[in-house]
Amino acid sequence: MQKAVAEVDQEGDGVKAEARLEVRWMVSGELACVVDTIPTTRMADVRSQVYEKTGVPVEQQWLYCGGTELQQQADLAQISRMSVQTGIQLVRCLSDPRNTNRAHFSENLHIHEGPVIVVDDQWRRDESVGSFTWVRRIGDAIYGEVAVYKWSHGEAVTDVAVKRRNVDQARQTIGKDTNEWTAHQTGRNVPNAEDTYAEIGVLQYLSRQPDLPLFLLKAFTAFLDDSKIWLVMELAEQGELLDAVLANRVAVNKQRQYVWQMLQAVSYLHKHNIGHRDISLENLLLHQDTVRLMDYGNAVQSHSMTGQELRYFLPVGKDTYRAPECFIPLGQSVATVTVPPDAGAGDLILHRNYHSLYQVRLPGGAKPGQDCQAELWGYAVQPADVFSCGVCFFCMCYGNGPWMTAQLTDEFFAYVYANQNGVTDLLQHWGKPLLDAEAMSLLLSMLCVDPLKRPSASHCLDSSWLSSLATAAVPLHSHDDDLML
Repeated sequence: MQKAVAEVDQEGDGVKAEARLEVRWMVSGELACVVDTIPTTRMADVRSQVYEKTGVPVEQQWLYCGGTELQQQADLAQISRMSVQTGIQLVRCLSDPRNTNRAHFSENLHIHEGPVIVVDDQWRRDESVGSFTWVRRIGDAIYGEVAVYKWSHGEAVTDVAVKRRNVDQARQTIGKDTNEWTAHQTGRNVPNAEDTYAEIGVLQYLSRQPDLPLFLLKAFTAFLDDSKIWLVMELAEQGELLDAVLANRVAVNKQRQYVWQMLQAVSYLHKHNIGHRDISLENLLLHQDTVRLMDYGNAVQSHSMTGQELRYFLPVGKDTYRAPECFIPLGQSVATVTVPPDAGAGDLILHRNYHSLYQVRLPGGAKPGQDCQAELWGYAVQPADVFSCGVCFFCMCYGNGPWMTAQLTDEFFAYVYANQNGVTDLLQHWGKPLLDAEAMSLLLSMLCVDPLKRPSASHCLDSSWLSSLATAAVPLHSHDDDLML
């Protein structure tokens, strides 16, 4: 994508009074139009220019800068500076982003079928898959268990982790409403929290990528016997990162390393429009002292093929790590919302009730200071993932989570929300030391209550606290051991 056109002063003090910003179509990268701005230009004026020059009505415009949707209250001076590097991207929205397909990743998956024969305590399939010998149990999984097996394939024998899940229970997701918005409104035919087929679909997609980071757990094959789905994955010998945190085995230098690796994994998923929705210390494994992010049973598509950010409604994942905007009350609208001073028609705002904070979209004609009916707008999965990463970061540093659940009924989250310095005030209230300034800045940004103000995973990687790793190469998975995914 070409850079935007902007006039910058020679001393580098910022953008001059006038700037011409290129607006490009997000998918093709082709120039849509050029808008003229000054630092005091309002977003409404930008949208009007886009309408005049492209014919795209204001209500159908989705404008992005640096991967972040531009809201009514955006600072045009800041946008102008950013746009020199990233440009402004335009998506024309003809559909409601709340209409999503939770089954997106399971539609084209392939699970090998056929009988599995037991021979001398070994599970044997055809020669292309090899044979499996049970070694030891690791733990429970949804609808089944996880165990270590000796996997014999060709001339190789490898220790692998195998999830075995009951087929009938996994198939309960089939026939459920794949649109979380409609299921949320009606309360009927709600999809299960965990989707085995979605997990396999994501793993199959990832296994085909030539640049798959080592920090994402890799799967080798999936097959079906008479009653179980077998998912064969690499074995992370050191177990869950949670165990290391609880045993106080995450030293300060390891905290930086693990956070960087976690963010590299999440950034890669997000670049491929995959939202994880269950990032936690339990789903971050350690192998040879490196992080492996796993478990895609709650994963969904974060953006449509046109680049439109999609919105979801189910409160999946674990309570401690879940972002506040994921707790959405039932219903289609909020009776009374007072429009904030810096917001306007079509903007997303964070609204609160007694229990929780959630996002609503202001209707056309909404004006600052006035009351209006605003629609529930669900949540975007990428900012929610970043929040979950922030909770993991907090746990690595302090040995426990900041709250039980990010709702206003939780004593500690309510304290964070009510106090000006949020998490900093909470730590001081607990008598715990603050991290160094750079680490604290990153942590606070990731745990920002408002999802519109949270940095993306890739922007987190640009943090000064991680600057020592900025030039480090991201190790990739080898494809020598690929089998059937």
